[in-house]
Amino acid sequence: MNAPIILGLVRHLLTIGAGALASRGVIGHNEIEITVGAIAALAGIAWSAVEKKRRQ
Repeated sequence: MNAPIILGLVRHLLTIGAGALASRGVIGHNEIEITVGAIAALAGIAWSAVEKKRRQ
């Protein structure tokens, strides 16, 4: 699999997890987008770093 497919799957899994947390009252509904976006961005940065390190 390539990076966009895996990162898309990660983003959807994070959205499901955040939805579960919101339904239990752990986080607010307005915090879901921010949280998922931040984690997806960090995952993308980490993925990029790992790929660049592997290529060296």
